[in-house]
Amino acid sequence: MVNPFHEVNWRPDIQQRRQFAKSWMIGFPCLAVLVWLLGWMARGRWDAHLATALWVAGIGAAAGLFLYLFPQAARPFYFIWYGLACCVGIVVSNVMLAGMFYLIITPFGLIRRLFNTDFLKTFDRQRTTYWHDAGPQPPPHRYFKQF
Repeated sequence: MVNPFHEVNWRPDIQQRRQFAKSWMIGFPCLAVLVWLLGWMARGRWDAHLATALWVAGIGAAAGLFLYLFPQAARPFYFIWYGLACCVGIVVSNVMLAGMFYLIITPFGLIRRLFNTDFLKTFDRQRTTYWHDAGPQPPPHRYFKQF
């Protein structure tokens, strides 16, 4: 199981909290552009979802600026944001791992069993022994001049 809680710095200093605020100042306007473009693609008009996009960009940039100027206020937002992100990360990574297992590895195993193929060349039950003669031992003086 993937554990993203282990990789998060749960004691951020002022510089890391300011970096977190910068990510809000950049991330929310980018998210707003994405909302605006999705509205344009869904409705075929540029003014679709424009108000929503402007609100997302404005609130995110304003909150990011506030948290940058007052980094001690960013601490609870930092904990909540990364806590939610870690929870989502656990769910998504485990769903992806299960999906890969059930969509790739399981059909491969079923097909292998269906065609009765042995890729690993496991033991032959008809054979009496797998013993190989080793041959004669080399003389001991060859160990003194190996190269």
